[in-house]
Amino acid sequence: MTKDVLAVRIDTPVTEIARLMAENKVSGVPVLDDADCVVGMVTENDLLLKHAHPKSPPRLALFGLWVVPEEAVEKVYRSARPTAVAEDVMTRDVVTFAEDDDIRTIAETMVKKGINRVPIVRGCKLVGIVSRADILRAIAEGK
Repeated sequence: MTKDVLAVRIDTPVTEIARLMAENKVSGVPVLDDADCVVGMVTENDLLLKHAHPKSPPRLALFGLWVVPEEAVEKVYRSARPTAVAEDVMTRDVVTFAEDDDIRTIAETMVKKGINRVPIVRGCKLVGIVSRADILRAIAEGK
């Protein structure tokens, strides 16, 4: 388990999350609420899939023709859209484990669910994270 965990708040801007992840060479970060409880995870996939292509607002068609040109709609949408934050893109159904959970159980769950990291919590509070690299280190050490 890694105890020094990079985490973000629910109101952290997506641009800041991307910067932190790139600078720290991590592919995902836990998201904490105001009570410091884990409420989500933001991963590279969340940033790439949910933030890269926001949906355009609906438009009105009249007799099969768009009333407002695509370019005008996109320009208005971009200028009106607030900055996305962690809460907008995070995965909410986060698999967590307690400090005393067995490493084999954690590894099996990660493989079955196709996840790369799981927060380790005491109650709802973040105390660490287990990544696939942590699992490989445990195997290498014979644990």
